[in-house]
Amino acid sequence: SIYNAYVAAVRDARHYIYIENQYFISSIGRVLPKNRLLSALYDRLRQAIARGERFMLMVVLPVFPAGSLADAAIRYMIKHIYK
Repeated sequence: SIYNAYVAAVRDARHYIYIENQYFISSIGRVLPKNRLLSALYDRLRQAIARGERFMLMVVLPVFPAGSLADAAIRYMIKHIYK
């Protein structure tokens, strides 16, 4: 799945991670959303710091994802982006 591929890519990254995704949403320590990609990013950054590695993480999100504000999924995304 795309989710498993993302987690594997984060785990195996050597120098940097660049994510540009208008629908990126994740969580740490919460039930929803169930996507735990943010936890994988956090773990990889902690590992880089502990090892003294030069490592960069860039996540690019638009202010407004494409779609209609009448769509509940789009409103949900905007809510979490602003948090």
